[in-house]
Amino acid sequence: MPSVLISFRFFTNKVEVVHADTAGGLPRTITAAPVAYSFTGFHKVTVDDIISAIHRLPDKSCIADTLPTPQLKLVADLIAPFLT
Repeated sequence: MPSVLISFRFFTNKVEVVHADTAGGLPRTITAAPVAYSFTGFHKVTVDDIISAIHRLPDKSCIADTLPTPQLKLVADLIAPFLT
């Protein structure tokens, strides 16, 4: 079976289990952020920011990762320009 189908089934089953486990729970409550907090916009990141962030990731991965973290770190300098 292709790995994409395995990943899809894994996450589909996981969501179904969470829905079943929380079906009888209390309703969600959403609290607005205090007015003292505001978001004024994004700031531009540099290629070096991206590379640095990738290299700070922990060296762990799971079967569902399309690109495992250790391999991502090996190509960080090549893909970072496309992420800015």
